[in-house]
Amino acid sequence: MAVTRYAGPANKSFGSYSLPYKPIEQYGLIGDMHGSALVGNDGSIDWCCIPRFDSPAVFSCVLDAEKGGYFKLAPANVTETGRRYRPDTNILETSFTTSTGSGTLTDFMTVHRHSVMPHGPLEIATDQRVVRILECTEGRLDFELDCYPRFDYGTIVPHATLSNPNTGMAHGGSEAVSFYCSDRLTVVNDGFRSRGAIFEGEELYATVSYQPSFSHHSQPLNPEGLEQELADTAAFWEEWSSRCTFKGQHHEAVLRSALTLKALTYAPSGGLVAAPTTSLPEITGGSRNWDYRYTWIRDATFALYALSIIGYTGEASAFKDWLEWSTSGRAHDLQVMYGLGGERRLTEIEVPELDGYKGSKPVRIGNGAYSQFQLDIYGEIMDSAHIFRKFGGIIDPEYWEHLRRVVTFVTAHWQKPDEGIWETRNGREHFVFSKVMCWVAMDRAINAARSMGLPGDVDTWERVRDEIWDEVVTKGYSEERRSFVQSYGSNNLDASVL
Repeated sequence: MAVTRYAGPANKSFGSYSLPYKPIEQYGLIGDMHGSALVGNDGSIDWCCIPRFDSPAVFSCVLDAEKGGYFKLAPANVTETGRRYRPDTNILETSFTTSTGSGTLTDFMTVHRHSVMPHGPLEIATDQRVVRILECTEGRLDFELDCYPRFDYGTIVPHATLSNPNTGMAHGGSEAVSFYCSDRLTVVNDGFRSRGAIFEGEELYATVSYQPSFSHHSQPLNPEGLEQELADTAAFWEEWSSRCTFKGQHHEAVLRSALTLKALTYAPSGGLVAAPTTSLPEITGGSRNWDYRYTWIRDATFALYALSIIGYTGEASAFKDWLEWSTSGRAHDLQVMYGLGGERRLTEIEVPELDGYKGSKPVRIGNGAYSQFQLDIYGEIMDSAHIFRKFGGIIDPEYWEHLRRVVTFVTAHWQKPDEGIWETRNGREHFVFSKVMCWVAMDRAINAARSMGLPGDVDTWERVRDEIWDEVVTKGYSEERRSFVQSYGSNNLDASVL
């Protein structure tokens, strides 16, 4: 593990238990392909959305250190930390060294393959639970556990109660979480707290599980059962990793990237979130803070192509189904992004109660870009079908009719300006990337029709494809810059056109 120095907590007030903001790179992701959490290298979960990626956060300290809530488990008086993922899994391990001993914190969200369901988008079962295991590997560890759920992005302080010395519930509005710790708990500051010590070879177990507020029955937990959940979760990820066909240079880095993409997949539908968070700023202190917990056609297409070329064609097939269901209907109603279950109305609101990461306001929920006009998505839809077919998928007649409507729309509208890949909010332009992706839409349709004998107006498609090419070369290139540029008539460079 790479070793970093631990600076210790800042003096802030969350009651008397506030945590400082951390650099984003100090967080590790855990997830169950339904929801996710971010774990800091100090042992604090500062962001957690369950049961779905886009559910209101239970812990959101990363967006407001004083109001957001967190779940911290770590030894006291830490001098060094290190971290890694357990090989071939999304199980996160954080090592701690103190003046009295050393240990490892294991964090994961429970995942296992459903025993009666075949391979496919619905194969994943989860208990909607975060499991944390702190093991003392040498000497003695004096541990500190603080769990302060704050529902609905920190705006609801729950009512916390104990049903026995090891189990508690926190209710707030329509949501609740059950909490378990193998050591004795107390209720403090509308949350749960435990203090104690473990010695070499001993372990401390803690969990937080989601359930609706009206449900009053939490599942009985014990260390033996949690060890089995760890084994089941490890087995799931190890089996998935074993199917990676890439064996070349940097195999471990490639597989780690694939595991991250898989963790961001919403198993019930096959959709893929662009990120598990909202409102982390492009620039600290700035206002470009967007909610990325949705499926962008563009981003997901690129991600699924990456998975397909290393053997994960099942994910591409599941996404193709999600795409077909989510975009069904009229071609001119297509959106640049959808909810995980295909939801279309993703109304953007601001949460003024939260300060934002290091004061980066506003915090936003939802994303107004769903209503933007972005021509490139039509190219991504056609390219996703091309990728699906390239790796053995079959385009059935019904789906081909949908794709033909997409191409017909591009034929009629490719010359219009749009908001583009950068989702500008200050007017439409003729973005070069958008035009190129319109060319991709036509090219992929031509390729499919000719190679598979599918019906379509191929002559018109070829004519439009050539017209797009000619216009991009003429209007999208700057002699002054000696480069393709962001939009017609500008000299701004743009990474998307490389």
